[in-house]
Amino acid sequence: MKRTRIEFPVSYMVRIDHWDWGYGFGVNAMRDYNDPYFEHCHLHINGLFAHPRKLAEENIKAQLTFMPDPKLDQARRSQDNSKHVPLGVGALEKRENYFVGSIALPGEILSPILSMLVANKLKFVNLAGEKLRRHKTLIRSYQIDPAFDEDDVLSEE
Repeated sequence: MKRTRIEFPVSYMVRIDHWDWGYGFGVNAMRDYNDPYFEHCHLHINGLFAHPRKLAEENIKAQLTFMPDPKLDQARRSQDNSKHVPLGVGALEKRENYFVGSIALPGEILSPILSMLVANKLKFVNLAGEKLRRHKTLIRSYQIDPAFDEDDVLSEE
């Protein structure tokens, strides 16, 4: 009988050093896409790991890209009748000496997050995911917070 391994989540806490946001709009050249327009607006957050301890002690950098998607807005999610169960909301992958993260974001929440970043109120991103395997992990959830709370740390890696 095969035993299923219980995976405990790991917190990957990133201290926000700087952020950037860009916007683009145009005609959509992809034929199989329903929308005749293409809109690009990604939030980039860069910083150093504050947790797990090993990544923090080595001053490892993180480059996180939050990609707004209107399909993730609350109204659309509540109307979705599909049985689709997502595996995660993003991924974190190690490159040479830093990590790159690609993370989904409900489109409706971008404006409040940008307002808080402009006001310098948000200081940390807490990514909850699996233990790193082959320098990659799936991100199951995240929080963007004003402070690093030790109680928010899920486990030590």
